[in-house]
Amino acid sequence: MGLAFQTKMVQAWGVLPALALVYLIAAPGRLRRRLAHIVLAGVVTLAVSMSWIVMVLLTPASARPYVDGSLDKSPLAMVFEYNLLSRYGVGSDTTPGFGGPGADGALSFMFSALVAPQVGWLYLLALIGLVAGLWWRGRAPRTDLVRAGFLMWAVWLAVHAVAFSTGRVAHTFYVIAVAPAIAALAGGGLVVLWRAYRRGGWQRWLLPLGVAATVAWGIELSRQFPTFLPWLTPLLLALGALSVALLVVAPFVRRGNREHWRLSPRLAPAGLATAVVAVLAGPSAWAVSTVDSQYGGSAIAPAAGPMTRMGAGGPGGMPGGVPGRFGEPPPNDGQFGGSQIPGASDGRAGGQSPGGFGGVQANAQTQQLVAWLRAHQPGSRYLLAVRGSSQAGQYILAGASVLPMGGFSGQVPFPTTDQLAKLVADGQLRYVLLGGRGGGPGGEENANLTAWVTKTCTVVTDSTLGVSDLYDCAR
Repeated sequence: MGLAFQTKMVQAWGVLPALALVYLIAAPGRLRRRLAHIVLAGVVTLAVSMSWIVMVLLTPASARPYVDGSLDKSPLAMVFEYNLLSRYGVGSDTTPGFGGPGADGALSFMFSALVAPQVGWLYLLALIGLVAGLWWRGRAPRTDLVRAGFLMWAVWLAVHAVAFSTGRVAHTFYVIAVAPAIAALAGGGLVVLWRAYRRGGWQRWLLPLGVAATVAWGIELSRQFPTFLPWLTPLLLALGALSVALLVVAPFVRRGNREHWRLSPRLAPAGLATAVVAVLAGPSAWAVSTVDSQYGGSAIAPAAGPMTRMGAGGPGGMPGGVPGRFGEPPPNDGQFGGSQIPGASDGRAGGQSPGGFGGVQANAQTQQLVAWLRAHQPGSRYLLAVRGSSQAGQYILAGASVLPMGGFSGQVPFPTTDQLAKLVADGQLRYVLLGGRGGGPGGEENANLTAWVTKTCTVVTDSTLGVSDLYDCAR
């Protein structure tokens, strides 16, 4: 978990409550020993997690790169304020705002068109499997590993569902963290339901009930996207009906000349096999769609199925959606406003737009501008300075050395006006492309920088470049 923290920061800690709680409940040994193990594991996790932060803090501020996501070059502000607290509407004057929970802040978020088609096809089977698994192992010893497994995955799922539903999720792929829990609960639950089915009695009917509920939920998800995989809904309906029919009929097949009924050794396994295909058909079809270049989302927001950028209030509980293209930087609202809404329309990614982070290669206009800059600026450290790393991405893809002003959000006060002026004076930077995002907490410094550029530099008037806000600061 400490190593995972280096990649996803505090989100990596989301599984710790599940691991710690279940170890405390089910691990062998006395309670004092289990508590000591958890404390020791926590210390190791914290030490490894904080290693990079400590190294940065021990480096003098004047000798380290600017820490993006903060307003004071602090890795603590970037990790714990910008990438955690600000997503829940809590911030300070040391971090750019990410925006509060907004439209995402509801438990219905996990069932919305934004999330459910990506990770939620097996929700109901996982829930039924969890209840059945805990009931099945209810009288087992405290150290029973099967029950511990069900508990661990349940806590894993619950912690993430609450976290995602109460904060702002910038990209759909964040919710992939719940996929292992859903898969484990659904798979383990299916085994428990099958064993109960074979034992007989009233519990036998939990399996066809669980399959019917899961397939019905899959049909509901599929019907939200009528022009995407239009064959999926009738396929789910046919497979679901067949599997439930086989599972219901199998116990009532008469064997020989006897006057009693026995579970059919052929119909029951056939019903189970058909049920597995039925519950996996939906997520499999959506997953396979990503091999088509028309689907799969963008480089910054990968996702299965039809995707389009929507503002707050469109489908999936996001008010007032305004379609956009992949690769375009989010609106200048200080919180990455646009959300990726699957199926909000059947707009296709079209192989991803070439602009910004969304592209897989720089477009012709970008390449033309980069070629022009290289012809007019030999030897400089930076070929160009632009607003924000989203805009810088397309020029980096074209092979240019670019200075993103304002960092990822466009709000960070870096470089300052004095630093930009020194780069120009030292011959390390000549051209500045204004525009893009620049509002928010760092807005005053960004406004001063813009004023300096427009007052000191000269607008490039070459109409063949396709840009109107390119400035030459060497003139």
